[in-house]
Amino acid sequence: ETLQRIDEIYKQKKYEEAYNEAMKALPTEKSAELLWRAAETTRNFAMIQKTKAEQHRLTYEGIAYAEEGLTLEPENIGCNKFYAIYLDMVGRIEGMSKRIENSFKVRDHLEKALKGKPDDPVSLHSLGVWHYEVADLSWTQRTLAKTFFKAPPTSDYKTAHKYFEEAEQYSPGFYSSNLVYLGKCYMHSKMYKEAKECFEKVSNFGDEAQDDIDSKAEAKKLIKKC
Repeated sequence: ETLQRIDEIYKQKKYEEAYNEAMKALPTEKSAELLWRAAETTRNFAMIQKTKAEQHRLTYEGIAYAEEGLTLEPENIGCNKFYAIYLDMVGRIEGMSKRIENSFKVRDHLEKALKGKPDDPVSLHSLGVWHYEVADLSWTQRTLAKTFFKAPPTSDYKTAHKYFEEAEQYSPGFYSSNLVYLGKCYMHSKMYKEAKECFEKVSNFGDEAQDDIDSKAEAKKLIKKC
């Protein structure tokens, strides 16, 4: 009943209320299913905060929930998904070295989540981001990666495109960032008409969540190149 209530509130995009509901349940119920929901609601609550400091604080709070869930149930789909998402968020906060250091862990946890639920658009998008960012590494970043791994991660834009497109097929227009990344993949293939269509759709999103604000700003800039 608690999980269902959190899911219902979350679907209504009442992110603060969903976060509070999860926090209220945690002291008496420690399960992997509740902990990944705590991680999910914390992430979205973080995205509507007005200061970077509060967004960052909630990011570290959220990764702890996903990590605790994995200790209880290592194969849990939601915990694997959100642990990977948070690892990347932490990397964005702490810098490129940390992102590269975490890169294989991010990929492995996302692949585990997708194996359990192959039609999950969030996991598909997140794995698409992984492949895109790896394909997009500069020479300097690739050199840095060699300090962490004998064989640094490799990928290409075509692989990333496949994941973004699949995410969009399962849940059209579910996330502004997916449309931006899909548009960028079209640009790499010189398919500017399709890229423009993706960027235009981003303008339909609101201005409440930080990721939507960032996506709209990027789409506005990129559409001029189409």
